Amino acid sequence: MHKLTFTQGKDKTLAAILDFAADRPRRRPYEDKTTKAQGFWLVKDHGIYLMSPTADNFVQNGTDDKNTVVYARGYKPTKSNEDTLWDKTHAVSGDDFAEFIVLTKDQVERVLGGGNITIDFGATNYGVRA
Repeated sequence: MHKLTFTQGKDKTLAAILDFAADRPRRRPYEDKTTKAQGFWLVKDHGIYLMSPTADNFVQNGTDDKNTVVYARGYKPTKSNEDTLWDKTHAVSGDDFAEFIVLTKDQVERVLGGGNITIDFGATNYGVRA
């Protein structure tokens, strides 16, 4: 089991992503259908991060990002971890993926209020705390 922790940061980015997605069509990865569920895409490719589940890119003010994401603590690509990041992310999953992480109404309210997200990620399931 791997514990992935996503923190708000000083700009409250998790809350900003949820707020951005609230009035836009949200979709599950690899599907064209939309969903009414609130949440994030959990993505594992070069690092592990949460992002908006919308077709529109979320770009937080004051950044030059193409799409603002929140990396799991310890899973953000940097020059100092470029030699070990692949091994670390590969231990979570051997494949790249995107998964829709559904939040309950209470979890959404806690994240919008400044709370963080922890995902306990196992081989066949995951649990979300917010």
